[in-house]
Amino acid sequence: MRNTKGRLHIVEKVGIAFVLVLSPGYLVAQNWEQYTNSEMDSLEGIEIYYRYIQVDGFDYLEFKGSTLIQSPLTSLVAVLRDVQDMPNWVYNVESAKLMVINPMERYTYFVHKSIGIFFKPRDSYVYSILNQDSITLDVSIKGNSKPDKVERSDQYVRIEKGESQWVFIPVNKNTSKVIFQGYANPGGWISSSLLTPLAKSELWKLPYYTLKELKTHITAEKYQNASYSFIRNY
Repeated sequence: MRNTKGRLHIVEKVGIAFVLVLSPGYLVAQNWEQYTNSEMDSLEGIEIYYRYIQVDGFDYLEFKGSTLIQSPLTSLVAVLRDVQDMPNWVYNVESAKLMVINPMERYTYFVHKSIGIFFKPRDSYVYSILNQDSITLDVSIKGNSKPDKVERSDQYVRIEKGESQWVFIPVNKNTSKVIFQGYANPGGWISSSLLTPLAKSELWKLPYYTLKELKTHITAEKYQNASYSFIRNY
């Protein structure tokens, strides 16, 4: 087990990522290592990585998944904006409710499924912002958990800290590279270094199954025909 100065926060299967780009002085990270798991189908073309990062003196286990999807940028944005439908494809999400600030910013409340009889379900409140690079046309959707923005419920353990991002990189008119990356402190007693092996062995499922389901989900007509004035396709 790694020796660290900070306390280790294990990433539970939190369902959705919550994100902020961190400045070099804020985050210290190891190099990415690729997951190899017999449950992952290589034919899906999905690559999953993990690394340990240190944020504000605390250590976290971060994931990153990437794959190519046969869809334009607007279709990918449409899927991510259809928050109520997220439980149908985002791994471990029970429900999602949306509060829109403006076309580019929003708050979303998530309830995440319990991973077992000894684990209480989690909930999270996430602020996210969408941006598109005017030159490369890359789209990023970044979010940051805001645990104290809504009243806490005794039914759930609040996810105290989480950051992640979706990045859509156009390859050609009908193909995009999709990157899904993030980490979280799931809160409660699960934030313990004793569970490091469990977290590492389970973490790949979140990006893998989310990206796998996305490939099928995005073929729906409502996403393929979507268009937005603030998103330019390749």
